[in-house]
Amino acid sequence: MKIIFLVAALKSGGSERTVTYLAPYFASKGYDTTVVTLDSDVFYELPPSVKLVKMGIPLTRKRSLLSVFRAFLRYLRSNVYILKERPEVVVCILPDTVKYLVLLHKFLKFRLITSERNNPMVLSDRDLKQRVGAFKESDGVIFQTEVAQNFYSSDVIKKSVVIHNAVGNPYVYKIGQADRKVKKFVAIGRLENRQKDYVTMIDAFEQFLTFYPDFYLEIFGEGSDEAFLTGYIRGKNLTNKVILMGTRVDAIMEANSATAYLISSRYEGMPNALMEAMAIGLPCISTDCHTGPRELIDDGVNGLLVPVGDAEAMCDAMLRIVREPLLAKKLGGAARKILEGHSIDEIAQKYLDFIIK
Repeated sequence: MKIIFLVAALKSGGSERTVTYLAPYFASKGYDTTVVTLDSDVFYELPPSVKLVKMGIPLTRKRSLLSVFRAFLRYLRSNVYILKERPEVVVCILPDTVKYLVLLHKFLKFRLITSERNNPMVLSDRDLKQRVGAFKESDGVIFQTEVAQNFYSSDVIKKSVVIHNAVGNPYVYKIGQADRKVKKFVAIGRLENRQKDYVTMIDAFEQFLTFYPDFYLEIFGEGSDEAFLTGYIRGKNLTNKVILMGTRVDAIMEANSATAYLISSRYEGMPNALMEAMAIGLPCISTDCHTGPRELIDDGVNGLLVPVGDAEAMCDAMLRIVREPLLAKKLGGAARKILEGHSIDEIAQKYLDFIIK
């Protein structure tokens, strides 16, 4: 059986990380597995058991004749490749790529699978309409939470399943629990302030510094708001205290010695980086957004939850971690149990069972 993953790119991100553990697992089970990237941007490596095909057509975000031309090229090249390969299954891990396969899907009758990777409640009317269209065209939809699944119609729910993310970062399995001696907090995620709300995190850390001025904050990631956040940090005279680290494959290893991990998102799907931080035993502080963290964190048991957009509450949680070392140790130890139900083999097999049924 041939299985093809069709993705925009393999850049740094949660959905891309998911592809990098699913595809090798499928290949290890004897399936002919290929990852097709419409762009040529590849951040994550794939093993030789998985074939990687790069179409090399970059996305143009601004509406123009060039964007229309490139969209047509993406449609043409992806369809020609799939028509040649004749796979039994095509997985569009993000629903945005389903649109390229609508006509071909009707002709070839391969099984088309997609997934919801975020909170659908924050989508614009236009984006929601496109998402619903992609789900209706697909033969199966994978949700990360029941809240996201139940947002959609019964027609979508009937052909869907809820599967959490795996802790799929191989570096997690290479490192042990550190002594947490470095006076720093760490965050990992795309530099997109509308979702990740780094402004609240930075404001919380600024308040924290009035009590413990020898700490610093490292933020790993890249995104369209990098310049804005750089300016925001500079405007608060925190340039030497809040450091944008860029994107690194081994960011979780750098986080391992931190005092705690922070996530300040307004909304999430099932945040991979939070799961990885929990898996290595970091005390984690997260906003209690509508989906995602609250499925992973039991407040006060294996992490701390704070209200969305509340810098003072996040600062108070950071102070608790520093001032109550026994609490921090307890939270980190309990957080590691996330590995018990979210191993790569367990989660990838659930994906496989649903995809090939």
